[in-house]
Amino acid sequence: MEYHISTGILTCVIIFYVPFETKASESLVVTGTGHPVFAYVEGEVVLNCSVDSSTQSLEEVTWKRKDNEIPVLLYEEGKVRSDSSHDRYRGRAEFAKENSKSDFSLRLKDLRTVDKGEYICVVHSGQLSANTTVTLLGLGFSSTQTLVLVLCSVSLVLSLGSAALYYKNRGGCYVKMI
Repeated sequence: MEYHISTGILTCVIIFYVPFETKASESLVVTGTGHPVFAYVEGEVVLNCSVDSSTQSLEEVTWKRKDNEIPVLLYEEGKVRSDSSHDRYRGRAEFAKENSKSDFSLRLKDLRTVDKGEYICVVHSGQLSANTTVTLLGLGFSSTQTLVLVLCSVSLVLSLGSAALYYKNRGGCYVKMI
């Protein structure tokens, strides 16, 4: 309260100070690779999922197949829940960086041709939810696998050629028609 006296008139000015808190707006941004990913059969691949959040903790991060909602990997209440993974991914899916608060990239090991497709990383934090999609475009053969395939093909051609020469030069095989 303040008092001002001027020319015999008493003026009373009351000023109230009301404290108030401004709450910064919460944000949750999830980003992925931004382009399709290519990998090799029997190899491994990392599908990126980075989280930028103004909230203190993430409640849940879920990786799943976008086409049929198959669960691949789950992070919930500060723990990785590998037991919630579909049988197809159990033992082959893990977070690329353990104990990271912002990187929830998925590492898929021992890749199979059926792994090709779209994967979605869904993040929940309080009332906020965001996601990113990463496409595993195709699974080709590694240079070693290609070399083995070529060598097998050459072997087959040589074996068939040798067999044909053997039967051609063997002679004495006649069929008599009656």
